[in-house]
Amino acid sequence: MPLGTQKNVELIAGVCTDADTKKYKGKNVMDQDIRTESVKHCKWVDEVVEGPWFLSEEFLTKHRIDFVAHDAIPYTSAGCEDVYSYVKSQGKFLATQRTNGISTTDLIVQIVRDYDDHVVRNLKRGVDKKALNLGRTWAIRAVAHEKELKFKDTLEDLKSEQKQVLNSLKKLTMCLNNNNAILQKQNQQNKQIQQQNQNLTKSQNVQNDEQNLCTEDDVTTTPDRNLCTELTDVAKHSYNLCVALGNTGCAALGYFNIFSYISMYQQTNGKKD
Repeated sequence: MPLGTQKNVELIAGVCTDADTKKYKGKNVMDQDIRTESVKHCKWVDEVVEGPWFLSEEFLTKHRIDFVAHDAIPYTSAGCEDVYSYVKSQGKFLATQRTNGISTTDLIVQIVRDYDDHVVRNLKRGVDKKALNLGRTWAIRAVAHEKELKFKDTLEDLKSEQKQVLNSLKKLTMCLNNNNAILQKQNQQNKQIQQQNQNLTKSQNVQNDEQNLCTEDDVTTTPDRNLCTELTDVAKHSYNLCVALGNTGCAALGYFNIFSYISMYQQTNGKKD
């Protein structure tokens, strides 16, 4: 069973004095009384005692301490590589998991880093300048700080506007790409229609040429046939006239000459009736 679940386990929290904290670590943010009250309000703590900076066997025996719990990282202080080296050597050390970002050092870093913001905040809440240990130079720093805040706000606004512009440009680019795709498709369709029209025009021209050729043949053939018909009629009339006059030989010769002319005409023009 884990040690923390046993009913006979008591958790004793040790709080170092202000003198030891200032001597071995530096100026403290909260004094000993505040730190003690803060630890007392932790529901897992059964008892709070004033603890020494360096643990000894006498202290462990006095408070009936079986194990000392702390994170496993060696705690270097006052020329000592690890203030918990004694309890570790005695097998009385329990390593805990350290929570990153939660320590006195981290808290001080956050305050110092945003010092001007914290000062302005407290001044707005009615804290006196003397309580904040503010001198005459603070007025100059306050003006500079106010300008810095305005500059940061303006910069954030510009970033926001830039983001909106980029989003608008992105949407516009998408629309243009879509329009270009539509135009390309329409151009392809127009080219296909134009090609079909050209093919249709060529086909119609061919048909017209064939019709014109047929018409020319008809125009050429019709006069030839008419001429042959008229010459044949002339031959017949001439023959009948000669017969009526009693000259049969003359009629036959004239008939023969006319038909010979017709035959020669047809051969010359490549026509056959």
